[in-house]
Amino acid sequence: MRRIGVLIALGIAVGVVVAVTVNAFVVTVARVESDSMAPTLHTGDVVALGRMGDPNRFDVVGFDGRGSFLPLSHDRVVFVKRVIGLPGDRITCCDEEGRLLVNGNPVDEEYLGGEPPSDVAFDVLVPPRKMWVMGDNRSQSTDSRAYLGAPGGGFVPLERIEGVVVGIVAPPGEIQWWGSGSVPTSGSGS
Repeated sequence: MRRIGVLIALGIAVGVVVAVTVNAFVVTVARVESDSMAPTLHTGDVVALGRMGDPNRFDVVGFDGRGSFLPLSHDRVVFVKRVIGLPGDRITCCDEEGRLLVNGNPVDEEYLGGEPPSDVAFDVLVPPRKMWVMGDNRSQSTDSRAYLGAPGGGFVPLERIEGVVVGIVAPPGEIQWWGSGSVPTSGSGS
């Protein structure tokens, strides 16, 4: 009987170690707290964040907002936004046709659902080890644009990335898997 108790305790310990390791290095979750990413994500969606590899342009990421959107002394808050600019990119809003320019090239942002790319004009060069992020619901998103004049200029340090969104894991009716390298261009369920 004692041996069964030891085996159960060992099984639980191994399970905890595996769970902590997966959360720290492979995947974690974050809850979307606003509609700033609509129509792609909505308030209450729980997303899986893949922690392996660096984000690509137009990936949706979760990041710790301290040091970019919040003071370093603030409690940790995970923001979910779309990566528009990577280190060295020049991001400009907007061309004559109302499109964002990334390194001088116009971007067709199908995921915006017809909304203009920005009501704020800007022209930024993304510094090393930083990125420029924007919500898909541009008129309702507090993102890099809102911090243009602030210390840090609205750029998010790459070391604050929690992971790339690889899918929606809740609520049950919205579950979908995007996988790595797969970025949705329309809202969930559409």
